[in-house]
Amino acid sequence: MTPAEGKKRIAKLLGKAVAWRDNGKMSSPDARATARAQGLDAKAEYDRLKAERDARMKAILDADDEYQRLKAEASRAYYAQETYFGWARYYRISVGTKSAMFFSIKAEGDNWADVVAKLEKEVTK
Repeated sequence: MTPAEGKKRIAKLLGKAVAWRDNGKMSSPDARATARAQGLDAKAEYDRLKAERDARMKAILDADDEYQRLKAEASRAYYAQETYFGWARYYRISVGTKSAMFFSIKAEGDNWADVVAKLEKEVTK
């Protein structure tokens, strides 16, 4: 099959949103299998070293009183800011579109008139 024939058939199967990428370099099943095996070995070494590093860091930081104080204060400050910013973004009415998985908010307001005004403003842009 030529590239043109392949692209035509793929476009027919996937529709208007179709896209493709030709990576240029040739690969082979053997090269990919070798790389996969080497990757698994490298991952095992990384996981071992990361576990050692994390254990060392935890031991050092658990013994550091100043770090523990700062960590607790930062945690309290983080949750305070998240609470306040959450309430700052809270509206009574949210209007949008939904797809199979997502609800996309298009406008929010405290009453229906606010929401309609925001939507009309967006449509006239």
